[in-house]
Amino acid sequence: MKSILLSIIYIFSLSLIGQSQNSFRILLKDGKKVEFMVEDISQASFSLVTPPSRLEIKTMDSPNIHAFNLEDIDSIVYILKPTGTSYYDADSNQYSSVIIGSQEWMKENLKTTHFADGSPIPHVTDSLIWKSLAESVGDKTAYCDYQNNPAIGAVYGKLYNYYTTVDPRGLCPAGWHVPTDADWKTLEFYAGVEDDELDLEGGAVSRGGTNSAGKQLKSYSGWVLQGGGTDKYGFTAMPGGLRDCCNNYPPNYGAAIFSEQRGRAWFWSSSEETEGSPTGFYAFARMLDAQEKVIYRLLENKAYGYSVRCIKD
Repeated sequence: MKSILLSIIYIFSLSLIGQSQNSFRILLKDGKKVEFMVEDISQASFSLVTPPSRLEIKTMDSPNIHAFNLEDIDSIVYILKPTGTSYYDADSNQYSSVIIGSQEWMKENLKTTHFADGSPIPHVTDSLIWKSLAESVGDKTAYCDYQNNPAIGAVYGKLYNYYTTVDPRGLCPAGWHVPTDADWKTLEFYAGVEDDELDLEGGAVSRGGTNSAGKQLKSYSGWVLQGGGTDKYGFTAMPGGLRDCCNNYPPNYGAAIFSEQRGRAWFWSSSEETEGSPTGFYAFARMLDAQEKVIYRLLENKAYGYSVRCIKD
């Protein structure tokens, strides 16, 4: 029988006994826990094929393959080794932070499935339901994993629509918030975006190219085409990709498709547009590209699914 895998994770693992490392933990519904010690989970690669719904993990220093049925998995958690102060979201996911200039940022993309008050964020996997949220009258909030694959979400973070980032229940942990457009500009200026470039927006606009500002914010690894950055400030931008809201091209016309994971990092700001027609339809986001050294400031449809970074109040 042909074996088709839902997800294959190749983890670059150290075999040094007793060394403090990051870990990739599988929590099973029967209460069992399986943990893999890893040096850098951002070097993992993923593939998504169905059926059957099975997760297989293979470490580079072992010939053994560890297989799990997805229906038996309660959660998948990436745990960072201690590096000073740690912060936790409503799901008890652990984050480290870095001070860049006058700001303190989380170094990982947000992974929570609950608001700060404990309320669950709607988990929307269906393409048409995701698309319809922008036109709904009630709760518009939603999150998903890239390709609906929890293993990818455990590493690159969840994808959230804009409505989730500004919900009054709070997306970031207490004492933290989703960055405003102004917060992003402060970071960008520190990283080398010129003062006269900060307010520029659009896909054809170069912001910070002279000083390679975008490259200095990108992680070393996890990018296609050797598109990693220098991570000069420890921001470690990871390319989580996006979830579209309204694809206009066949064969997936009208669907909320996934794309650009490992190729681009998309991040929401909490600031919506205040000019243009119709107002309130778009919000400011940031994008880093594997083949670019700039930081793009873009007005994006609020129904898109992007990564989120939290910044200290």
